[in-house]
Amino acid sequence: MASTYGARLKSLREQQGLSQKELAEQAAVDPSHISRQEAGKGDNPTWSVILSLAEVLGTSVDFLMGRTDSYDLHIHDMGFGEIRRLYLRNNQAQRRKMVASVRRHHVQE
Repeated sequence: MASTYGARLKSLREQQGLSQKELAEQAAVDPSHISRQEAGKGDNPTWSVILSLAEVLGTSVDFLMGRTDSYDLHIHDMGFGEIRRLYLRNNQAQRRKMVASVRRHHVQE
């Protein structure tokens, strides 16, 4: 799981054009955690670190940890306040993904 976590962490970070330092600042985590995980040398991350990184990267904890291959945010399970906070924290590309996820879910119902 750790190698999946590190690989996905790096891939999502790079897709958003963030440096390790920028991601660490936005997620309020130690920058060395990100570099160690991406290199496959990190210890098991704490739950709070995983949650923070998933939120900043605009993905689910399950995707980040390799439990699913679905990138979707599962925002249909969130309350309005949570969705709003997540939306405001993300860049334009991530906002588009959130809107697309909501539309896909709405069409399925």
